[in-house]
Amino acid sequence: MIKKSVLLLVFLLFSLPFLFATVTLSTLELVGSILPKSLVDISQIVGGSPQDAIPLDSGDILFSESGNGVKVGTWAVSSNSNAVLSLYISYGPFEDDSTLVPYTVYNGSNWVDSEAKFIDLIPNELGVYSADDNNGPIYIKRVDNNSYPPSNNYKTTISFTLESP
Repeated sequence: MIKKSVLLLVFLLFSLPFLFATVTLSTLELVGSILPKSLVDISQIVGGSPQDAIPLDSGDILFSESGNGVKVGTWAVSSNSNAVLSLYISYGPFEDDSTLVPYTVYNGSNWVDSEAKFIDLIPNELGVYSADDNNGPIYIKRVDNNSYPPSNNYKTTISFTLESP
């Protein structure tokens, strides 16, 4: 039985080259395993090239009372475990030297604070976890309207942990 299994999947958001810059993401590939055939998969939507970069100073990423922010990826979990499983998230602000740009993450249903439960996984009728039933989007949105200095070095990390109580 799984007591507490941890998978860290890292999202690096890089390079912000314009006025407030843009974020490019490195490619996320695998993921990890907890038991045989227990996988978490994170796929990023944006990344790599300037035309896919996210501006941090305009558009859907800016703080607002409505809207989901900017979609930066998707997640999926499959497992043959019969344990109760939940996905937790941790993240920090975008950073460049001493400048910190705070943001929050949306799981498609709720805004989720860092170090909180991202989502409870849903077992199928056989008691195992299918990626068809356990998947969704990952959105980010800034939590303030402050102005920040331009930089091409803003970075952030988003980590996911798969846990069984």
